[in-house]
Amino acid sequence: MEKSLRMLSGFVVMAVLAVSAMVFGGGCEKSKVRQVNVAAGEYYTEGEVLELTEGAKNAYCREIEQARTLTQQEFEAKSQELAATNDQITAARARRDQLDRDLLATEAEIRTLNELVGEVLALPVSWRIRVGDNLESIAALPQVYNDPDRWWKLFEANKNILLDPHYCLADTVIVIPRDWPAD
Repeated sequence: MEKSLRMLSGFVVMAVLAVSAMVFGGGCEKSKVRQVNVAAGEYYTEGEVLELTEGAKNAYCREIEQARTLTQQEFEAKSQELAATNDQITAARARRDQLDRDLLATEAEIRTLNELVGEVLALPVSWRIRVGDNLESIAALPQVYNDPDRWWKLFEANKNILLDPHYCLADTVIVIPRDWPAD
């Protein structure tokens, strides 16, 4: 009986130790919740948050608040950059629109000048004298100089074939000098 009693007391002691280890040791074990890095974008699940100690929860919440504040600051900085970029785009578009208007005006001027050049190039460079013509009447023609006082220019250019500026033979072909650039 004594032996049975010792065995029973040994069994009770072991049971008490096992229960004590479970009751007292269970709260001291390391948490099996994984470690996260909020700054790197890692977060706990809802179930993992419930397993955290109060201190760990508070630290986790502080990390989340710091990450939120940093994200808000980055958002505000990027919003300001975007607004500045939009202002630059608006200004560039306004400059482009003005350049487009200037280009259209310049192209219109070029067309007008090309038409004028075409008209000038179509002007005669020689003239066949008719009966009754003189250098003054020829110079007065719109397709020649439109100015009778420029008769002398015709005479200077044709001295080799005209003997008298006031008398011209019919069917004589004279040169009409033009004062435009060579190219």
